[in-house]
Amino acid sequence: MRRHKLSRARMISDLGGLGARPRRPFGVSILIVIQFLSILMIVSMDLVNFNLIRLNIPALALLQSQEGISATLTQYIADLNPEIIKSISTTHLLTIISLVGIVFRLLLIFGLLWLRRWAWVLVMVQVGVLMILDLWSYFGGEPAYLSMITNVVMVFYLNQREVQLAFRRRGDRIEAVGI
Repeated sequence: MRRHKLSRARMISDLGGLGARPRRPFGVSILIVIQFLSILMIVSMDLVNFNLIRLNIPALALLQSQEGISATLTQYIADLNPEIIKSISTTHLLTIISLVGIVFRLLLIFGLLWLRRWAWVLVMVQVGVLMILDLWSYFGGEPAYLSMITNVVMVFYLNQREVQLAFRRRGDRIEAVGI
């Protein structure tokens, strides 16, 4: 019986007390850094792409040379209606795709900082989409093993008990402890 009480007391302290916000797990801080680094990658790729645009490289060829969501999304749009890609200038297309990615990641960063449940859900959706794209590239003959492994590790990490507790609403955290 005493062991049960000690574990309950430890869980309460891990939650930062009953009225306080829970401590942010270390791995969540790493996820925040990863999201921030991905924003920097998007911005740096945009700088390179804008310099390539000056050389008049078409948008579809430019985006097909990149890996990831922007290339896959652009290829999908081009397969549905090639006239869409021709009617949008390269600069506008890259700017729209980049801005959507940056805004999405900024939302994730703030949500992860504040330990909001919707941020956890959005990260899981992001990882799910990336895993689908990884499978697509795998079956397309261009496997991205590092991305596959990273995404699987992120899913397992985000589903650990301490991470789940940190992202629950206050009332849900108290019920999980059993008070």
